[in-house]
Amino acid sequence: MKILIVYYSLGGNTEFIAQKIGDELNASILRLEPVNDIEKKGFMRYVRGGKQVLFNSSPKLKNFDENLIEYDLIILGTPVWAGRYTPAFKTLFEKYKFDNKKLAIYCCHDGGKGKVFQKFRDNLPNAQIISEKEFERTSKNREKRGKEAVKWAKTLN
Repeated sequence: MKILIVYYSLGGNTEFIAQKIGDELNASILRLEPVNDIEKKGFMRYVRGGKQVLFNSSPKLKNFDENLIEYDLIILGTPVWAGRYTPAFKTLFEKYKFDNKKLAIYCCHDGGKGKVFQKFRDNLPNAQIISEKEFERTSKNREKRGKEAVKWAKTLN
């Protein structure tokens, strides 16, 4: 099975989980990168990130070469911003349709998954979502969350 992990990460936690899953499944990995991303440190990143979500922003993404149609399973990973997925995914969903695609979704957060999985389902009505997984406080429990990611990955193959 050909597997792709598509993720956005600002603080590194979602990227860490993507790497763990990718290593376990021998998957290709695609990082979504906005052309003008928000700053990685400081309180204002929360304000700017939340504002992007609440105003339904679609940031321009850097180009990538992956052909999403080629993959049997696509795993989507996002931090939780204002209870939702990051705006980079909104841009991705505007460009690519995931109709009849087999998907798994994960999120990383420090205080609650909010409506992130429901928002994915709402925006991917014709996709086959086979699994959802949340990883809480990954930065403080890196080893434990890494093991959880590997265990979850094994259920997807």
